[in-house]
Amino acid sequence: MLKKMILFMMSFMIAYFVLQLISGFLLTMFFTPDFMGENGTHLQTQVAFGSVHLIPVLVISLTSLVVALTILQLSKRKLENH
Repeated sequence: MLKKMILFMMSFMIAYFVLQLISGFLLTMFFTPDFMGENGTHLQTQVAFGSVHLIPVLVISLTSLVVALTILQLSKRKLENH
């Protein structure tokens, strides 16, 4: 029971970390900065930094959960076969 819990936690954390890295890489790669303001006459004086949107966090968390549960099921089947 403890081994299953540790396997689940480790696979969830690794999947979450990897998906966060991929998400950050893709967001950085496709980001195009807007140097001019809304009217196009001056540079922006304030920058939004660190804003968090709930949907991507939920998607990454749920995807990590699915990956962790899949790894747990595969390991369970592998242990039953041996």
